[in-house]
Amino acid sequence: MNHMDKIAYSIRLASFISEAIQDRKLSILEVSKKTAIPYTTLDRRLKSPETSYLSVTEVVALADALKMNFVDILRSAESSALAKEER
Repeated sequence: MNHMDKIAYSIRLASFISEAIQDRKLSILEVSKKTAIPYTTLDRRLKSPETSYLSVTEVVALADALKMNFVDILRSAESSALAKEER
C-alpha cells in the first residue's frame, strides 16, 4: 500500500465508522464516552482522516461500542478504498 492508498483507506474507515454512528443515532460525545477515546481526538479522527489516523486500539474500541465486528469494519473500509482506486 503506498501513501495515497493509506489516505484513501483512512478516509473510508472514518466514513464507515461515522455512518455506523449515525445509523445508531449516537453522537460523537456518546461514542467518546463508551470508548474512552477523548471527544476532541475522536472528532478529529472522523473529520480529518487524511491527517489524523484511527489507531487499531481505537477501531477495536469503536467496534465494541458500536456492536460491530472489528475485522468486518476493516474489510469494508478496504473494499471501499480499493473500489475507489479502480475508478
